[in-house]
This record gives sequence, C-alpha cells and structure tokens, in this order.
Amino acid sequence: MAQGTFHGLGTIAVVTPLSQKPCKPIPRAHVTTEEIAKVGGINIEFFKIPPATTPLTYLPIIHVSIEDPTSQLDILWKTSLLLHIPRPAWSGMMQMLHHGQYPGQSSVTFLPMIDLDPSDPSCIYSTMKFVSSRAKQQNVTPILTFDQPLYWKAMTIIQSQPVCSDLKRVVLRLGGCHI
Repeated sequence: MAQGTFHGLGTIAVVTPLSQKPCKPIPRAHVTTEEIAKVGGINIEFFKIPPATTPLTYLPIIHVSIEDPTSQLDILWKTSLLLHIPRPAWSGMMQMLHHGQYPGQSSVTFLPMIDLDPSDPSCIYSTMKFVSSRAKQQNVTPILTFDQPLYWKAMTIIQSQPVCSDLKRVVLRLGGCHI
C-alpha cells in the first residue's frame, strides 16, 4: 500500500431485518490497490455543483421537552467499570439494553471504497448514484448519512436533480459515521 494519507469515501449497507445469514469471518490479507480495484468499484460520474445554488437556510428550532429513558445509560456503564466484573463494551451494553426493542438482526455489508477526496462533489454524486441503484434493485428507500459539510453538498446535488431522478428518493441523514 502506498505511503501517505488516504482520501476516500467508504460505504457500508446495513439492512434490518437480516437479509442473509452472516458469513464466516474473512481473515486479514495484504492486497494491493490494483487487486482491490479488480474486485469491485463504483463508477465515478463527474458532477459540478451549479453556481446558482440555493443558500442553506435553517428553520427556527422548536424546543420539545421529552424525558429520555436512556439518558443515564452512559453513567450506568461507566459505573460498571468500578465493579471489576466481566461486562460487555459500551456497544454490547447498548445492544443488550435495546434487544427486543428492534426485533430481528441486521446485516452489515462493506461496499466498495471510492478513491477520491470525499468532499469532491463527483465523489458524493457517484456514491449517491451507486446507493440509489442498489436500493432500486432491492425495492427499498436509499438512506445515506453524511457529516455536516458533506450533507450540505449532498443536499445541493439532490436539489439540482430533475424531478424524475432516482436521487430524489434518497433520504439524507445528518450524523457522523467516521471510525
């Protein structure tokens, strides 16, 4: 693998209920970028954000006061550190506490990486086109989560599309997905 900083956009598909039985773990292997490119990829489609872009405006925030029954779970988990007994990691505790709330299991599938600067509109556009086509094959609504700068660009791309475009079906979520 080349030295330096890797810029790219990684994608995963999460489907609930479980769409397929989990496969056996895949052992770690050393592969070249050329070998990865042969296995799969996403067609890069050029996109330039139109100059007459609608400015981003925010609606007034409505304060809603609802008691969250899960608001103290972090404290509960942190307190368990003091007990020195076997316990699941934070994500395992969340899974145990919410088991049954969302029946079934989810399948997580790693999708191809896009070897472009993630902030490049062509990278975002290509990702949305790829996810839209996959979602259309499965007859499901495509849902994508981006951090704030990418979310704005993705929203701008969707707004620039014609009414009949499959990208108009994409549901955008604002959130951090970085590991």
